[in-house]
Amino acid sequence: MKCKNIVKIRNEIIRRIDNSQECKRMITYLTNTPLLLKGKNKLGSVVNQPDLTESLYNKNIYPMSFSLEILSSDKTIVFVHMYDGDLKQAKGKNIIVIDICTPVSYYTLEGMGEDRPWNLANYVCTLVDNENLGAGIGNAIVSSYKEGRVSNQVDYDVLSLFVEVTTSNLKIEEGTSC
Repeated sequence: MKCKNIVKIRNEIIRRIDNSQECKRMITYLTNTPLLLKGKNKLGSVVNQPDLTESLYNKNIYPMSFSLEILSSDKTIVFVHMYDGDLKQAKGKNIIVIDICTPVSYYTLEGMGEDRPWNLANYVCTLVDNENLGAGIGNAIVSSYKEGRVSNQVDYDVLSLFVEVTTSNLKIEEGTSC
């Protein structure tokens, strides 16, 4: 099945992000210190930030293309989707995009000298870049990025990471294709 491996790779990227305590904390806790057990919110109130055991799948991490409709509240959201691929050759280069969407009001991690989306991107890169994602040929490479802003009810910074991975495009079953 030509496209099956591409979906497996996307799902593996999502699984790795969803199983990373650092990523889940950067996504969930909108404080200046999301990696600590306590932080202060924008109002200055101290909030507990325990380890997260619940999945963020379809809550903050979505297996689909960027959707402006989902960006309607103050929360960090990650979209992981297939962007481009070559299905003509026996081996095809595919690009999967990881869109990290952060409310502009929570972009800067005050006092840490860091930016939330870039900090989260660093953690994602450690999970994905130059790693075998199980269904590809060779390792995935985080090859480029783009950053921009969008607005719905909330202004968001969108940092997109482009992940290149080669897959086999050979048909496994007769008559099977995309």
